[in-house]
Amino acid sequence: MFGARARAIRAPMLVTNRVGRSWVYNCKGGCVIYSASGRVLAKANRRGKEEILIYNLNLRKPRVR
Repeated sequence: MFGARARAIRAPMLVTNRVGRSWVYNCKGGCVIYSASGRVLAKANRRGKEEILIYNLNLRKPRVR
């Protein structure tokens, strides 16, 4: 779901602190970083364990036409 959203907006996306019940989903917790193409770049705390997610994301300037 979130990978598709990152593709739709054509931008990297951080989904963080997904714990408990959201509006629609039961969430087990954790953080995920998606690329603009929807690929998972990094993830942490998927099993309720305390972790810190650090990722060096390089952003390119958009081309001006």
